[in-house]
Amino acid sequence: MLKETFEQLREESDVDALTGLKNRRAFEREVNRLIREQQGGGDQNALIIADVDQFNMINDLCGVEGGDHLLSTLASIIDNYLNRPALVARTGDDEFGILIEHCSGEEAYLIASNQRCAIENLKYRYEGVSVGVSASFGVAEIDQTMASAAEAMQAAYSCCLLAKEKGRNAVHAYHLDDEEAAQRSLLIHSVPRIERALEKNQLLLYCQPIAPVYLMDTSEEHYEVLLRVIDEQRRVRPPVEFIDVAERSGRMRAVDRWVINTFYSELDKIGSMQGVPRFSVNLSGESIGDEGFIAFLLERLDRSPRCAGYVAFEITETAFVKDMERVKTHIRAIKARGCSVYLDDFGSGYASYSYLKDLPVDCVKIDGVFVRNITEDPSSFAMVRSIVEVAHLMDKQVIAEFVENEATLVSLQELDVDFAQGRAIGEPIPLHKVLPPQ
Repeated sequence: MLKETFEQLREESDVDALTGLKNRRAFEREVNRLIREQQGGGDQNALIIADVDQFNMINDLCGVEGGDHLLSTLASIIDNYLNRPALVARTGDDEFGILIEHCSGEEAYLIASNQRCAIENLKYRYEGVSVGVSASFGVAEIDQTMASAAEAMQAAYSCCLLAKEKGRNAVHAYHLDDEEAAQRSLLIHSVPRIERALEKNQLLLYCQPIAPVYLMDTSEEHYEVLLRVIDEQRRVRPPVEFIDVAERSGRMRAVDRWVINTFYSELDKIGSMQGVPRFSVNLSGESIGDEGFIAFLLERLDRSPRCAGYVAFEITETAFVKDMERVKTHIRAIKARGCSVYLDDFGSGYASYSYLKDLPVDCVKIDGVFVRNITEDPSSFAMVRSIVEVAHLMDKQVIAEFVENEATLVSLQELDVDFAQGRAIGEPIPLHKVLPPQ
């Protein structure tokens, strides 16, 4: 009797209450079983991950109940469009897993394609609201190189994300020589490092000086705030790889929040703002276009009004391309708090002089790709000269990045650039070294 009760409880705990399918725990257990049985060789087996495209938008349009109803509907479609026995499970909020025994990768790809078409053809309507529905699929053949369910699901999930990146409503299959899927898998494995660094404060704030090109200029000290990462050997490293993973995994808003909170916490500790230099802080395109992040930032600025005149925010030109009007609105809100805004990496992306005049920025930072070769490349010299002339005409100051030597600085003086930043001006140093004693 006790054994029967235990089996019943375990069976109930393995079921997703919403869809009636198996849940992730039960699914992973079955995948692990299949991998163990396959170690000696034998049949091919396949795993499919299906993820509903833009499910948050569907929830917004139809409400949570409408979203739940859609998930139940999709569970039935996925189950009905299987031409052989298979285990179907709900493995995430808007994600399904399909485990098919005795199935090659090619056969699984066809099954996923049929399911994708069936979902695309669904005319979903809930309480008078009609929405288009699609899903992205990742397919992985389970072979003897895979040691666990986590590894097999990772392979399929990497392909699912690739399908989304290529426009959604698609199927991508994993192969051992699939470089794209391998890179995506590596990215996903790197994401926990982002979370760990944020949670355990394995990050530091450094700053690099920005100085007037004309040394007789008496402008106050100015620094760009930079991020540094503490690696597993406790060494301080540049954040190039860290930022790349954060950008590609959609975690830059969390990183920017950490920077803002840490930076303002340091400023708030200062008794008097006398002698405090000016700072510029980078905001990612992901953050400047996000309503939730801007609400957080404005609230943080409101809590430290005395710091407003000492802080600027740097935004890359690519941020404007995604949603020009929204970003302009957010910039005006930031400037209304007394902070300045810089346009970073100008010339590296899509910005043109025709709309530079409409951007509510105070300063233009010229991308280092032009500055670095200014003494040797006439076209780089001409580009910098053009940017300076147009920016000054629009009453915007100009900062040249990557100033590596004295010769470059002399050329920038000739071109009437206002400020310079780079090794010729000064190396990055820890933030606390430029702040007044607390």
